[in-house]
Amino acid sequence: MRPPVLSAPTGDPLDTVHLILEQDELVIAPAALVPEEELLRPVLPVDGGWLCVELRTRSGSRVHPGYMGGAFDTDDVPLWVELVYGHDVVEAARELLASRAAGRSQDRAVVETRWHSEPTATTRCLARLTLGMWIRRYWPSPVAVPLPQPDPALLDLELASLSLRGQVPGCFGLGGITSAVLGDSAAIVPTLAQHVIDGSAATHLHRRLRVVLRDLLGWLLDLGNPDQEPETEDSPQARLAQLHNELADPHGLLSGDDDDEDMWGLAAGARPRPAAEHAANQKTRHDSVDWGVNEQGLLDTDSSSVTWEHDNGSLRVSVRLSPHRRPDDALPQVYARAYRRGTTLPLLIDLAVDDGGRHLVGARGCDQGDIDCVDIVSVERPEPALRGAERHGMVREQEEATAWARDRRSLLFAARRHEPDGELPDNPVPADLELVTGEAWLAERTTVDALCEPAEYRHDDGGY
Repeated sequence: MRPPVLSAPTGDPLDTVHLILEQDELVIAPAALVPEEELLRPVLPVDGGWLCVELRTRSGSRVHPGYMGGAFDTDDVPLWVELVYGHDVVEAARELLASRAAGRSQDRAVVETRWHSEPTATTRCLARLTLGMWIRRYWPSPVAVPLPQPDPALLDLELASLSLRGQVPGCFGLGGITSAVLGDSAAIVPTLAQHVIDGSAATHLHRRLRVVLRDLLGWLLDLGNPDQEPETEDSPQARLAQLHNELADPHGLLSGDDDDEDMWGLAAGARPRPAAEHAANQKTRHDSVDWGVNEQGLLDTDSSSVTWEHDNGSLRVSVRLSPHRRPDDALPQVYARAYRRGTTLPLLIDLAVDDGGRHLVGARGCDQGDIDCVDIVSVERPEPALRGAERHGMVREQEEATAWARDRRSLLFAARRHEPDGELPDNPVPADLELVTGEAWLAERTTVDALCEPAEYRHDDGGY
């Protein structure tokens, strides 16, 4: 039996949504492309399920740019399905769920929509959130040609603002995600709001900052006791309310000339010196850091940044730190997992900063030299190490992601040079899906502004 098709096609292949009822979940597959997570196609957890978003705008894969697929495993259809894909998809999904409950064999449906050609604000916002979460978790930190790091606090602020917009909170269930995203960055909201009001923040960032900060001040006020008037004019709630009101008046903003770099905490970082050459009689080998089991911005994400050697019954491991790490930055527990060929249990080696301060090193006794993988770990409860073909695939994905990040930053540099004082749009939600990955974040724009002559970040061909 052919699956039902609702409505009329638009000509946009992603508007044709395929629903596939599997044993444990109902899969939403625009253009019949089943969502599969990759490094540049990350997953955003939502209420009762997940969304998978393609970040590449010129994808060389079979997945169309702007793709967003997903799945859910609940007995009813979550709200986000309608907010992203429309009511017809909800009705088709309910019919499939009812078919399963009744013991019928219907497990597929096809629905013609306009979700991609005419995306809702919620769709655009969720796609933007996915990109920001990716930058927060995976932005590369290569040593050979460093990439400037987006300011983490500003990124948290804008992500938190996005999480409060429109009907987005309903996509994440009770409590939303604002608190988890904002974290300790909430403490800077009042101070930064005062910077904007006083005119000590860059004028071309005022519009976006005003909107983001007002979102967060309103949320902080609601966290207090919204039904109770502040007791005094000097109370914290009264101060938040005052800032919230003052940010509402764009004409009350004064002009500022320079960014407060101390406020942003921006630093390009210095290029570390290369490690000393190893003795010729030592068998030195290399591996790569797996981004999935390490903190963002901690280690050198270039391929082959891990060095290990087995000599005279000792296994020694070294990995380069990120060029943006400062000597006084706290380090998590970092260790290496060394795997012998044909074994599943690794040798564990604790790592510590060397005398030069640019590498983590460690060693332990090891009689056998048949090591085929050395995996570095700096997160709790890591996944098992990828080995063999899976590890080679991991390296290729990470190299592609680094190139993608470099291209993104190059476009931002070019835009700044073309229009140095160009303002970001006041709305953090891009006007269409094509701008989701192209439009700068506050966290990126302030970093670019701080790098007046970014010659060290140029590509080898001299372009940006």
